[in-house]
Amino acid sequence: MIDSNKITIRESLPSDIQYIYKISKSSFTNSWSLSSYEEDFNNIFSKYFSLLYGDKLIGFLSIWIIIDEITITNIAIDINYRGHGFSKYLLNYLINSFKNFNILLEVRESNKIAINLYKNFKFEEMYKRNNYYKNPTENAIIMKKF
Repeated sequence: MIDSNKITIRESLPSDIQYIYKISKSSFTNSWSLSSYEEDFNNIFSKYFSLLYGDKLIGFLSIWIIIDEITITNIAIDINYRGHGFSKYLLNYLINSFKNFNILLEVRESNKIAINLYKNFKFEEMYKRNNYYKNPTENAIIMKKF
């Protein structure tokens, strides 16, 4: 059972990037490199948010903000904390913090758990990008919340 009093979401710090990279590497078959995360973290269009449970960083969300539109670039939870609803806290935080923005994301077609999560947050499927992902080759579904 999650103790919601132990959950904190804050803007990520430069010192978080190593942990973000470790979570990403264990979550995605095609994880960004550490240098890619460092570069993106310093991009003026990027924002990163860290989810802490107690004092342990267990998840993160990264976005790009361009005018009135947000693109979720990554969202991941440490493998040891998955299945407990932590990603819902990150999405709620994002949606409540950026109420006047459209939010876009892409997700692997086979990632039914993530797709259902996004649909529960009223994201709609817009279109597919065929053969977008590699290792394995797979379509991306583009979803948007208006």
